[in-house]
Amino acid sequence: MTLFAREVTEQVRVREELRHRAYHDPLTDLPNRAGFHEAVARGLVLLDLDDFKHVNEVCGHSVGDEVLRLGGDEFALLLPGKRGLAEAGPLRRRC
Repeated sequence: MTLFAREVTEQVRVREELRHRAYHDPLTDLPNRAGFHEAVARGLVLLDLDDFKHVNEVCGHSVGDEVLRLGGDEFALLLPGKRGLAEAGPLRRRC
């Protein structure tokens, strides 16, 4: 029996660093356009809330203001991590 082994730690580190550079701004380290598009492709939920005034009345205006407002009563949720449709379904029903 012959066994071959090769250390790949450095290759993995370099690959991860290149991926990070491809998707993050070098000055701010925030996601760049490509990183944003990748995140949107993984999980974006658009909501159109009926009677959003009720949300402000029940939760307060500060809560309503913390949500990304696209216009009127439309909102966007960018799901963190690698979520797919199976995980987004229960979240959509809760909203």
